[in-house]
Amino acid sequence: MMWVMSVANKASSRLKYLNDIMQTIEPPSRLTQFRRGLRRIKAREPLDQAPPMSRQALMSLLPQLPPAQSAALYIARRAACRLDEITTLTGKKILQADVQLGIIIWWAADVKTAHDDPFRPETFVVIAPPHPSTNEEPNLWPAVVNFLRRLPPKAFLCRDKTVLVNALKTVDPCFSGHSIKSGAVTDLMVLAATNVLCPAAISAIPLVAKHRTVVPVFPASTVRYCRDKTAVAMALGTHNVTKYL
Repeated sequence: MMWVMSVANKASSRLKYLNDIMQTIEPPSRLTQFRRGLRRIKAREPLDQAPPMSRQALMSLLPQLPPAQSAALYIARRAACRLDEITTLTGKKILQADVQLGIIIWWAADVKTAHDDPFRPETFVVIAPPHPSTNEEPNLWPAVVNFLRRLPPKAFLCRDKTVLVNALKTVDPCFSGHSIKSGAVTDLMVLAATNVLCPAAISAIPLVAKHRTVVPVFPASTVRYCRDKTAVAMALGTHNVTKYL
């Protein structure tokens, strides 16, 4: 470790050297073997997930909540978020808030799959204006957009996850912070299965869900070099998906 620290100044270079060294270690360390064993056990465990929350159930709840909480849960649904991600959302991460063009968010390192790389493509999302098929209450989208537009760069949209979870539980005590994302992803897969989504939109579902893919649309290095992060977000095509959420 001392050698790695001494041969490079940047953390990225040190990490590269460390990865090269670790790949040459034989046999695998006990920790590596232990991790492999845990992964095999995990693969055999029964799936235990929170029940999905439908769009209709969430939208009927929002008018009963204060504006910040309502906007937070609305964004969670439209961007297929975990509430842990929502509680990190500040005005600085909102690259655009426009009624016609949509909301653009760059989550950076606060996405579960990108803690070590804020430039991964799944850290961006474009929330498009709702599609007519969603039958959304007409004033809801403009209200959320205007609320986000006024959010100061360092201000959090809603920092208290417990408040948001408790609001969900007023609808169903079984709901948890994952219920919104579960409902959103389930709805997207149904749309894909029923040919509502085009192939390009289907390929963007993992990005909206913030799931790491083996072959990303753009590697993180390409995203890092592009100075216009709004262009990056639009190029990823998540707006073709989020308009249905």
